[in-house]
Amino acid sequence: LGMVHRDLGDYKKAISLFQESLHIYKTHFPENYVRQASVLASLGNVYNLAGDYVKAKEVLDESIAIYKQHFSENDRGY
Repeated sequence: LGMVHRDLGDYKKAISLFQESLHIYKTHFPENYVRQASVLASLGNVYNLAGDYVKAKEVLDESIAIYKQHFSENDRGY
């Protein structure tokens, strides 16, 4: 749903939905669960589209850090 609002240009709603999704993962799954990285990447992309480049970088860096905990550079699709 966050992606739909992103595509509609409703970045505020998209950010809210991605933050809600992230909260669910952080509350109900292990710390740094790999799917959190995917939500963070989507959230970072919306911040980027909204012009909040500092926040986008912060969130995307967090996403990359989680991915690196789960995958090595030798993994397919890294």
